[in-house]
Amino acid sequence: AIAAVDPTELSWRNRIPVVALRDSPSRLIRRLLRRLGAPVCLKPRVTAAEILRNAVEGQRITAVLVHYLQFALQFEDLWAKTSKELFVHCHGYDVTWDLRSHEDPSRAFFPKDYLARVRRLSKRAIFIANSESTARRLEDTGISRERIRTKYLGVPVPDSPPIRPARIDGLEILYLGRLVAFKGP
Repeated sequence: AIAAVDPTELSWRNRIPVVALRDSPSRLIRRLLRRLGAPVCLKPRVTAAEILRNAVEGQRITAVLVHYLQFALQFEDLWAKTSKELFVHCHGYDVTWDLRSHEDPSRAFFPKDYLARVRRLSKRAIFIANSESTARRLEDTGISRERIRTKYLGVPVPDSPPIRPARIDGLEILYLGRLVAFKGP
């Protein structure tokens, strides 16, 4: 199964169920209520944590893969109560311990207890780092290397690029990302 906050479909590839982790009315319903001038103070009948707990405790789920540490930490209580294997994929920003807010650079992006919560989660989860840099950041905080696996993003690239015919109009590429060597720009 796949769980997402705002999924656009009920199943992936018409065979894998998708679970909506919505603990409040959808954005569409909220917008509609605002346009009608109605108050948008609807209380959720079921929380995202309850929906996820029901999905995780389903008979066929044997392991859980969560993208981003920050998202995994939203469900700390569930991970403490379930015996399912837990893997957390770390991408970079979620292990940038001193990350600043975009709106106010003087303010930290993560709460003060973020790093302590990550360390606590490392006792329960296997962290999947997307690079050696991400793995080092985790290790530098005291997380055991035994709790970290490195799985690089991307696809294998040949040593020499394929030869292509020259284009008269040239080729322009937009690289969108941080200009750091390990991302391979």
